[in-house]
Amino acid sequence: MTSEEFAELFDPPASKGTVSKWENGRYLPNNKRLVKIARLGNISVEELLYGEKLEIQTFNSGEEFENARQKIINEILLNDDLKNSEAFSELQKTLSDISIPAPNEEERSFINNKTTLIEELDKQHAQFKSELDEFLTLIKTETDEKEKHLLSSQISQNYEILEYLEEAKLKLISNPEFKFYVHNKVIYLIVNKDELTVDDVKFNASQYDNLIVRKNGEEIVHLTNINNDVLIDTIKKYHDWNTSIVLTVNAWFKMIDRTQHI
Repeated sequence: MTSEEFAELFDPPASKGTVSKWENGRYLPNNKRLVKIARLGNISVEELLYGEKLEIQTFNSGEEFENARQKIINEILLNDDLKNSEAFSELQKTLSDISIPAPNEEERSFINNKTTLIEELDKQHAQFKSELDEFLTLIKTETDEKEKHLLSSQISQNYEILEYLEEAKLKLISNPEFKFYVHNKVIYLIVNKDELTVDDVKFNASQYDNLIVRKNGEEIVHLTNINNDVLIDTIKKYHDWNTSIVLTVNAWFKMIDRTQHI
């Protein structure tokens, strides 16, 4: 497959110059394109970015963390060279300084809340702004008219996305329209989950094929027969500080009502 053919796999198509920048490590594709590339290679985004599947260790309590910390120390103590090293002394000091306070009720209820949603929008804004700056630099020196047209299209699209993200953030800060939002498939609560009723769902949840609950990154619930009542019941039952509730469709081209989406 040529660079031109690969570029045409995206919607909108990427320019040949953009693909070349990806290949040379000058900058990364945006989130949507990273997912597309990973799917084409039948690998995860983590494997695509880092060359291996990342395993993140999480803890449900301070006791679990303390047990894991002590296990690391004990393993090092079995190695005389490591035990007597300066690095081990520094590690002991660092680990002893770490404390994991138990989350209070507000934190437990609002792990995916307005604040974290705004942080996600800021991250996306920074990524699209960086990509836009790169496109603006490339178009200044591009001589091929087709490539210039593609770059111009991508520049316009990025300007529109940045404007949308800025408006969405401003509305979230000043006057949220809904009591929860869906962003990148994840549900973010704007109010305490106990305040939610089925009337707060302003779309037909049955349009989705899957309602998935993940706890510490692991899937614990997967529902396929979804309606608005099921959605609210699931949020109230499972939404917590270490869970994510996700709505997905089986076909990427399926049209859905995005009323409560950002």
